[in-house]
Amino acid sequence: MIHVLLRIAVWVSVFTVGYLIFGPELFDSSDDKSPFTTETKLYLPPAKPKRLVEYEAAFAAGTLAPDAQADYQAMLKAYQADFWQGRDLSVAEALAGVEQGRRAHLMDLLADRGLSGQEAGIFMMVVDRDKPELLRDPE
Repeated sequence: MIHVLLRIAVWVSVFTVGYLIFGPELFDSSDDKSPFTTETKLYLPPAKPKRLVEYEAAFAAGTLAPDAQADYQAMLKAYQADFWQGRDLSVAEALAGVEQGRRAHLMDLLADRGLSGQEAGIFMMVVDRDKPELLRDPE
């Protein structure tokens, strides 16, 4: 009997500590009150520098000069490091006011920023997975 009372006391103390640390939201299972989830914004990737686009075209054609490969690799690494940083315009802000063809409008924005078809496809897949409500046309 004492073992049962000790176990109950331990669990009560664990829940009490959790309540004191996280507050009443710890026991609320709705997504908007959970202390473990945060609302994140999804940002558009940065625009590619024109020189990087030229290097990519030359690389794809096989005409990239050997002395330019180091510069191309450095620019590509810097761009990839900034790709998911989210410093510019959010997707929601970019699609504000667009009532019809939100998906096509976002693809046009990505193309204007110099993203390849594969990069734009990956970005659209992430938007579809994480924020599908952004791509739905309001009716």
